[in-house]
Amino acid sequence: MRKSIIIILAAVAFASCADKWQLSGKIDGAADETVYVQNSSNGLWIILDSARTDSEGNFAISHAPAGHPDIYRLVYGENVVYFPIDSVEAITLSASKANFTGDYAFAGSPDAEAFMKIDHKIYDTVGKTDAATAANDSLLKRDLSEIILADPAGLAAYYIITRQISGNQIFRSDNRRDLGIIGAVANAFSEQRPDDPRTEYLKQLYLSNKKALSAGKVVYADEAPLIEINLRDEKGKEQSLTELASKGNVVVLNFTTYDAPESPAFNVALNKAYERFHAQGLEIYQVAVDVDDVTWRQSAVNLPWITVRNPQADGAKNLLNYNVQEIPATFLINRKGELVKRLDNIDSLQAEIAKLM
Repeated sequence: MRKSIIIILAAVAFASCADKWQLSGKIDGAADETVYVQNSSNGLWIILDSARTDSEGNFAISHAPAGHPDIYRLVYGENVVYFPIDSVEAITLSASKANFTGDYAFAGSPDAEAFMKIDHKIYDTVGKTDAATAANDSLLKRDLSEIILADPAGLAAYYIITRQISGNQIFRSDNRRDLGIIGAVANAFSEQRPDDPRTEYLKQLYLSNKKALSAGKVVYADEAPLIEINLRDEKGKEQSLTELASKGNVVVLNFTTYDAPESPAFNVALNKAYERFHAQGLEIYQVAVDVDDVTWRQSAVNLPWITVRNPQADGAKNLLNYNVQEIPATFLINRKGELVKRLDNIDSLQAEIAKLM
């Protein structure tokens, strides 16, 4: 009887592991330290799980698959490495504490190994030049283009298209040749991944910039297509971003979450800009994400600008359309209704608004 119970328990444990993906590995020199696995939810990187390394730097994490191919990241200290998960892969990582991103290696998953090779190419180029130069390196872009065109519907292709080096996009939508590569990925996703939320973002990115380039319009490096957001404010009224932008106003588009510790200070900075420029035609369209309805309404009722909530039921569509990967994210729209800048530093908000007035 005891033997039978042991066999049953072993079978249950095996079945439990069999329906989860696994990431295990060793970080030389990292004894009794914490590593985290994160996944993007509505543009926010949230912690799925964590593990402590043992005395030799070994760790193991497992998690149920998302039900569709997705991109995850492992965080160790200030180091971040990305890897894709299709279903129930078992991936192993080897790395060192001294040079984590420089010599890490994935094994067990061809897709994870492909991500690793992509990032090693990027790190090698950065090491030989600098971040700004690497983003425009012709040899790097040639190699990455070959990877994209070998499987334009793969997650690696999407990863490269959205990959930045210190804030500099490698494949820019305002560059005719780069836009052709983006178009190949958008077309492949449309044909092979029609229900993937990334597909709509890629299509809009390509079509909007193709039209701009065909018309001879100068598209700034920071510029991206203005895609409609139509959500309800705290009074239940639908608020259209494109309609607001069509009225000749300068518009600040901000994605935020009200329950974050830094949210009050961020809104104070927005309010100072609003008080200074509103009479001259400044509007703010603020999208609250990853926040419950009660917290949102309590905050929104005290704000003088347009604030809408992106409910969980709407998923990540709006954030994917604007390639929002971290919160807060802020964009500037000029009086012509053109999205002209992604703002990285809130301290420069008023100066950048003044340029558009």
